[in-house]
Amino acid sequence: MKCCIRIGQIDINIIFPIIGGLANFISRFMISKTDLSKHPIILSIGSTFGMSLSLILFIIYHFKNKSNNKKEINNKKNKIKLFEKKEEKNSNKYKLFLLISFLDFIETILSNKYCKDVLISLWIFDILFICLFSSLIFKIKIYAHHFLSIIIIILTGIILDSIEGLYNNFLSRIIPILIKFILEIFISLDIIITKYIMERFYTSSYEICFYEGFFGFILYCILLIVSKYTNFLDDFFIKYNTFGINDVIIFVFFIITKLIFNLFMFITIKNTTSCHFLIILIFGELEPHIQNLIEGTDKDIKITITIIIGLFFILFMTLIFNEVFEFNCFGLEKNTKQNIAKRVKIEENKLYNDEDDNESLISLEDFRLNMESQQNLNENNENENIEN
Repeated sequence: MKCCIRIGQIDINIIFPIIGGLANFISRFMISKTDLSKHPIILSIGSTFGMSLSLILFIIYHFKNKSNNKKEINNKKNKIKLFEKKEEKNSNKYKLFLLISFLDFIETILSNKYCKDVLISLWIFDILFICLFSSLIFKIKIYAHHFLSIIIIILTGIILDSIEGLYNNFLSRIIPILIKFILEIFISLDIIITKYIMERFYTSSYEICFYEGFFGFILYCILLIVSKYTNFLDDFFIKYNTFGINDVIIFVFFIITKLIFNLFMFITIKNTTSCHFLIILIFGELEPHIQNLIEGTDKDIKITITIIIGLFFILFMTLIFNEVFEFNCFGLEKNTKQNIAKRVKIEENKLYNDEDDNESLISLEDFRLNMESQQNLNENNENENIEN
């Protein structure tokens, strides 16, 4: 009797979302211990500054690969055309860098302004939106095991939120919930645009991390200056005297963990698929519940344990979606990458064997014709000898 669930195609790149997820968990855990969690602009500045530090890695990567990517072209006209084409590509690439930085900037503002109190797990819909955008932009096919995983993930998330009582007074909060739902669509689009930049312009993870961080850092610094005079989103300049050396140390570690989180998120998107991003996201979602379990701050520990188990189940279904594990029943395993590759290999071998058979038939036919020719030649020689 075959097992209903089996290990799929294990790729070494699965380590990247795990590291990114752990960094996400640690950064959220650390910052929750300080009053810095009440200052979204400062946190965004720290995050984007950390991303900007990937410039060092980008420079090392650039010089290491410069000699490999350099092509010698002797024709002067071809050099000019290549240069013009490269300049046009770079121009489009930087526009997209600005776009994803601006999208992230707007998402942060709207999320902190209108959705701060919306605790409903609308991130569970990200996997659906990422699939839709991937299908539209990259023409990626969605199969039965993908659809089943999406349905189970969304239903599990809704059930967990219901257990936690997050749907109470739903209609009275419909506007911020809708805003957050729309923001999840933009977050998913942001991820797909990032994937597009990497594949279309052969952009490294270090480069995109640096430019998105650099542009974002400028935008958030401008917003911080605006907040100083308008008290918009952040009252940091009113309360900055209350922060001590411990807060500074935590903030430095926050910058480092955010660099690791963002960098490994980009590496994950580049080396695997856009949907592997969900693995990183789930680690972050586990943080407040595990923290409550450790500290015993929740009134109902059974609900906390249920939520944690539920999130691990969602993580497992995400791994099913990404074919780290596979359903081995009801034909759900038919269209996994591993089985599609096996079918292709079988067809190639069949085609190769057919070609060998045809070559053998052709060789036999040639041999027969050669033998007939030789026989006719011998008969002609014998007739000539008789006549002589």
